Amino acid sequence: MAQLDTLDIAVLAILLLASAAYFTKGTYWAVPKDPYAGAYANGNGAKAGKSRNILEKMDETGKNCVVFYGSQTGTAEDYAARIAKEGSSRFGLKTMVADLEDYDYENLDEFPEDKVAVFVLATYGEGEPTDNAVDFYEFIT
Repeated sequence: MAQLDTLDIAVLAILLLASAAYFTKGTYWAVPKDPYAGAYANGNGAKAGKSRNILEKMDETGKNCVVFYGSQTGTAEDYAARIAKEGSSRFGLKTMVADLEDYDYENLDEFPEDKVAVFVLATYGEGEPTDNAVDFYEFIT
């Protein structure tokens, strides 16, 4: 039988440690945090401690333009981000991009004249609203 030298033992030890690390990842170390743990804690869909009032959010962050998006595949979200970037660079607006699903619409009639709201909405199928824009669609119709 062949003799094991020090290098062979070191390589085997490294392989054993690497295998143990690979199989215990996610259970003993590198445990991923639950991204939804605090997101829906208060039951109304808003992040815990965050307001669903877009006017309050704009005042808190000092923004004067909000670009809402309703997107199924991300295209409308991309366009909303582009519009916000253009509004910021070309017109000097302090913009923010917001998912329609994250905010309430009841206070949109109280929108101040010095603030701007833009809506970028996609459709899918035969013109149906996207999943995150269904409530908004029902609100305006």
